Amino acid sequence: MTDLIKKQRLSSGNATENKLRILRPSYLTNVSFMFFLYWAVLVAWQNISRAEARSSVDVIIKTGLLILFVGFYLFNAKYIYKKILWVILFSISLMITLFSEPDFPFSILIAYVYPILILTMVYGFGDKYEIDRDQLTAFCNCVIIVLMFAAVYAAVFNTEHFTSALSFTSAYGNELTSFFLSSHEYGMYLVYGIAACFICLRYKERRLSKRILYYIAIVVFLINLVLTFSRTSMLAAVLLFAVCILFLKNKKLWFYSVLLMITGIIVIISVPALWNFVYRVLLKENNLAGRGELNALAVDYFIEGTWFQKLFGHGVYESRTYFENMTTHGSVHNAYLQVLVYYGLIGSLSLTVFLISQFYACIREIKKDRFIGVISLGILVSAAAVMFTNTPIIFTSPIDSYFLTIFAVIVPKYVRNAINSGRFIKIQETIPYEQSGLKI
Repeated sequence: MTDLIKKQRLSSGNATENKLRILRPSYLTNVSFMFFLYWAVLVAWQNISRAEARSSVDVIIKTGLLILFVGFYLFNAKYIYKKILWVILFSISLMITLFSEPDFPFSILIAYVYPILILTMVYGFGDKYEIDRDQLTAFCNCVIIVLMFAAVYAAVFNTEHFTSALSFTSAYGNELTSFFLSSHEYGMYLVYGIAACFICLRYKERRLSKRILYYIAIVVFLINLVLTFSRTSMLAAVLLFAVCILFLKNKKLWFYSVLLMITGIIVIISVPALWNFVYRVLLKENNLAGRGELNALAVDYFIEGTWFQKLFGHGVYESRTYFENMTTHGSVHNAYLQVLVYYGLIGSLSLTVFLISQFYACIREIKKDRFIGVISLGILVSAAAVMFTNTPIIFTSPIDSYFLTIFAVIVPKYVRNAINSGRFIKIQETIPYEQSGLKI
């Protein structure tokens, strides 16, 4: 009897808390809105300025947004969680690397301070933050709206990419970027825009008239994704679809996906012009675009380092300077090797252990909420693939890295928190309207 009373009181307390959230919504406590605002400002600034990364104004903008991020967490902080101990240990290794640098201008200092602050806020002060179903779908809708605007922009100002795509003889120089700085960045956003549509179709709309809009958005995003000619992004999309097909246990989804894949392969093989386009343009004739040489150079750079450099890395500034002098690139186009040369074995091991822990968390969540667990796993797998052949690194400051971190790691973490606490679906959605006490 005592246990029953405790459960009733706990249920009543949760209900009261949820009603307060319904009656007093606040952007000051909506972490998903802050995530989107941060990204939207970066997108707007990039579109307006076209400024080079690490310019003085760019540093000021990113510093202001970082202050916004930290300020949000400190404003809503209630506890300091024990995971901050792991963050402190990682931060110490970063500081050792920083002070071993021959020089560290302010832009480089941000490269070290940023991950420390983000990790401290997310896992030290915000480890138990939650994103409920309404906040998740609102966040996804905002992302979809921005990407639909980007797609419209591309259709208006890059019309030739759509009308003359099959006549292209090479992908290089013809990549669709919309108003973003690179096709890889745009392609990555489109992949997660598709994932956002999946989430909204699952949770937001039941009426066919509104669901059609999400299906249209998926088709638009897929067309734009193909025209970015970003093999990394297309691989990420394939992996996202593959995880959903394999783990959602939806026989219709599996049947139609396999049927569509087989049909597509037959059509491509049967039409010589289409096969030529796929092989020469989309697949770029299996040209690695210098990635093999860059990866080999990164491995040699790591091996030739001292034991200290092997352990703590060469540092961000020294590594960038080295690769800019040796090649025309400032990075190796592989996030894992980039972390290895930046932060050494400690940084590389930290990244690997963290990703493994996230895979485990997604798989474990499948038992509690299959859709969230599967879609989170699909997004994480695609993110891991993006980092394998491209430059975004989770928990670093560039705009594509920020978005990758938010969409693949932090938002899924907070959604899992809400599911595990039983507050993912609000209280008024679990009781009849007449009994909810809410009036219009």
